[in-house]
Amino acid sequence: MRFITLAERELRAATRRKGTYVIRWLTAAGFFLLLIWVLWVTDALRYQGHAHEVFMMFSVLVFLYCLIVGAVRTADCLSSERREGTLGLLFLTNLNSLEIIAGKLCSSAVPTVYGLLSIIPMLGLPLLLGGITFGDFGQTVLALLNAILFSLAMGFVASVFCKRQFTAVALAMGLVLVFGVGLFGVAAIIHQLRGSRARELVDAVSAICPLYTLNAAEGGKPFGRNHFWSSLASVASVSVILLGFVTWQLSRSWRDRPKSVRLSTNPKSGPTSHERSNPGRAALRRRLLDINPFYWLAGRRKVSAPIFMCLVIGLAFITNYATVPYFAKVAFAAGL
Repeated sequence: MRFITLAERELRAATRRKGTYVIRWLTAAGFFLLLIWVLWVTDALRYQGHAHEVFMMFSVLVFLYCLIVGAVRTADCLSSERREGTLGLLFLTNLNSLEIIAGKLCSSAVPTVYGLLSIIPMLGLPLLLGGITFGDFGQTVLALLNAILFSLAMGFVASVFCKRQFTAVALAMGLVLVFGVGLFGVAAIIHQLRGSRARELVDAVSAICPLYTLNAAEGGKPFGRNHFWSSLASVASVSVILLGFVTWQLSRSWRDRPKSVRLSTNPKSGPTSHERSNPGRAALRRRLLDINPFYWLAGRRKVSAPIFMCLVIGLAFITNYATVPYFAKVAFAAGL
């Protein structure tokens, strides 16, 4: 139980930040406004038969919140320790890699679950309107908690491999969107093939997708059968396996590697070695320096574009081929 000491340190540090409480209030207020918008769009207050559509739309929004917030919270927890040089200090104590991951997981999961707890009462409003059973509500809450665990594990995977904050967050967001949402689309494509082994492959792919778990929790049968409990167990197992892999990787890669010595030059005296290898960029920076020193300073390093562009393409693909058709289907079913 020594990991509780690390979790307590992280939680105490979070309680000293005013942003911890502000973000919690903003989360509750934002989802309350989203609920009002969904009720207005579906006109569920006048026609109570649309309560199921309200529940589906609002649960999908909460599901996306769980994926994004969980991944962002853990995407920089290990990479920040590596950048600040404090990761090795944790291993000087009696903690091992498993206890460090467990402590970081507890300190990251508690604020995320607190945010979900502030949303659950609003998620229960369609239950009072009718058309939603208590079993569907309970299974949806379990699916959302499972999505938080999955996103936290994906964030740890990105954090153990990356050192820069932007790269870690971008990689974590890409992983949760691809495996948390994209696998559902892959299973739908395989289902359209209707081959001899298509059904077994569809069940295998959809079982490890948290979005399928959420859909099955609401009673949906997108591929002809409902496997909620098996999907819930599969996603949780994948999350535990990922956390085990992160623990093994952390025990091998926590030591700081010596950096190669590079000769640094004064910016005022001449270009760096990177700019000498690229005369065009050096000439561009000289022109920027003549215009404004701020432009010269801002152009000293390029943004890691490949990960950012892959993330933008993934978001555009999911929005066009998954999110928009889903809400259009729900709106058509509601008679809008």
